[in-house]
Amino acid sequence: GGPLEGVALGIAGDTTANVLWRLQHDEMPYDFNPKVWWLVLGMNDLTRMQCSEEIVVLGILRVVEEIRLRKPDAKIVINGLLPMVNYQRNDQPKMADFADFRRDAKNSMRESMEVDRLRKFYGNGHRVPMGPGGPKERKNGGRKLRSLKKKQKNQEEEKNKNKKERKQEKKNEKLSDVRGKQEKRHGRGRNKEEDDAAEGPALAKALERRKKMLEHMDKRFKNKKFRDDEKYHPKKPLSPLLPVIRKHVLPPVWPSVHLINDKLKEFCSKHESITFFDATGIFASNEGGGMHQMNSDLISPRGHPSELGFAIWEGQIMGRLHKLI
Repeated sequence: GGPLEGVALGIAGDTTANVLWRLQHDEMPYDFNPKVWWLVLGMNDLTRMQCSEEIVVLGILRVVEEIRLRKPDAKIVINGLLPMVNYQRNDQPKMADFADFRRDAKNSMRESMEVDRLRKFYGNGHRVPMGPGGPKERKNGGRKLRSLKKKQKNQEEEKNKNKKERKQEKKNEKLSDVRGKQEKRHGRGRNKEEDDAAEGPALAKALERRKKMLEHMDKRFKNKKFRDDEKYHPKKPLSPLLPVIRKHVLPPVWPSVHLINDKLKEFCSKHESITFFDATGIFASNEGGGMHQMNSDLISPRGHPSELGFAIWEGQIMGRLHKLI
C-alpha cells in the first residue's frame, strides 16, 4: 500500500550460506523479478559465526553472483555492514535476542517526526516496519480441588515425616540457593526454559534479563571512539597489575567492518548494475584521524538499530530506491 512495495526474504540469524542455499532451492522462481535486490548480509557471518573478512566478502559476492546468474538484468544494491564493535552470541538466535532492538521513550517524538517526514516526502501511505506485537496470552484452565480426605491424608503424612529428613532437606535447599547465587554471578544461572521461550511470561522474563545484561555490557562502549585500523593483539594482559598473565581475545570488530565495506565498495564501483550503499554515516560519526564514534541512540554495539535508527535508515533507503527505479 506504500509508494514502494517490498518483499522481506531475510531470516533472523541468516548467514550468506543460508541465503545462497535458499536462492538455489526455489526462493528465486523464474516469475519473481523485483526491480531491485537489496542485500543486507555479512553481519552474522562476522560476529556470530566469527568468519574472517575474506570469507564474509566472498560469501556476499557469491550471493550476488547467484542472483546475476539467474536474473541477468537485475539491479542489485549491497548494503554495507552496519557499524558494530561487539560480537553476538555464537548460538542459534532466540526470541530473547530482540532485547537488543531498543526503543527509548525519549526518542518517540523524533521517531514520529521522522515517519511524518517520510510520508510527506515519498507520499501518503508509507509504513515504517515495526516489531511484532506483544506475546500472546494464554488462558490457563482451572485445577480441580482435591477431596477433603486426600488433603487430610497428605497433612498426616507431612506431620509424620522423620525429623532427620526435614533437616537434610533444609540443608539441601540452602546449598542449592548458594549454588544458584554463584551461578547467577558467573552468568550461568539463566533458566533454559525461559531462554528458549517464544511467548508468554517466560519470554518476558528472558527479555528483561537479557536487556539488563546488555545495558551493563554496553557501558564500556558508550561515547568511545574506535580506530578504523586498530591493531589486533591475540593475547592481552588479564590485568595491568598482572601483565605476565595473558588471555586470548577475539579480533576487534569495527576494523573488520571497515575493511569489508571498503572491499565491497571497490567491487561495486566496477559493475554498472551493482551499487553500494554505505550506512556508516547514519549510525556513526566520523571523528577524524581515522576514528568513528557510534550513535548509541540509533544502534547497539552489536549492529542492531533502534526503532529510531530503523526509521532514519529506511528514509535513506527510500531515497536511493527512488533514484534507481
